[in-house]
Amino acid sequence: VVGLNIRSWDSATTSQELRQDYVQLAQKAAADSSFIIFTPELHTNKDQWGAVVTMIDVLLYQNAVDKLIAVSDETWWKEFTRMTKIVHKLGRDGMTTATENALISSFKKFLAQLEQARHARDARGRARFLTQALSSTAVTVSLTSGIKGDLIGVVLSQLTEDSYFLSAKISSPIYKQNIFPQEKPLVNRRGTLKYKDARLHDFSLNTVSVIYNFFDSVIPEGGIVPSIEYTY
Repeated sequence: VVGLNIRSWDSATTSQELRQDYVQLAQKAAADSSFIIFTPELHTNKDQWGAVVTMIDVLLYQNAVDKLIAVSDETWWKEFTRMTKIVHKLGRDGMTTATENALISSFKKFLAQLEQARHARDARGRARFLTQALSSTAVTVSLTSGIKGDLIGVVLSQLTEDSYFLSAKISSPIYKQNIFPQEKPLVNRRGTLKYKDARLHDFSLNTVSVIYNFFDSVIPEGGIVPSIEYTY
């Protein structure tokens, strides 16, 4: 199993940042604009949302790993162009925007690390290169911009939903009251979760914050996924 965990913390989130950076990160990762639907301006007359934590979790199972390695670079670039609408031409990266350049550069790293995984000497080396490849899909354009999820969407587009698991949660920090509508986090998931939530085997709710945090993330089956790291 190869995994990717993205944790983004913004202590003074504006409506524009929430919409364009965090909600869009989840949408791009799922390659689905309806994966999380939320328009901040419709829920507050203020521009500030305070502290917001965004969590994206990806798990790739063995059949997904095998598929990633089997896909040719030519097919990868075709899928990249189809989904990002960026036409990559060798030697002409400078004619694109900063975001496009970052996506192209990161995708090249992803493909290079996949190639290294194909020729790894053993399973440990293969896993290391695959982990590095997956980490390349979390793209940062600058220190002031949010993480881009486009490449995660490109990768998952090649996989069947029984071979991976994707979850997203956008919420207030655990020590603050949830300021989202109805005090519920923005959540969704896709794919197959093959592991149970470890918290259910250690049901020790000994402080107010732990109790609030636990039940804040409990939604009927099919509506939410717990964090892979069980930190909320």
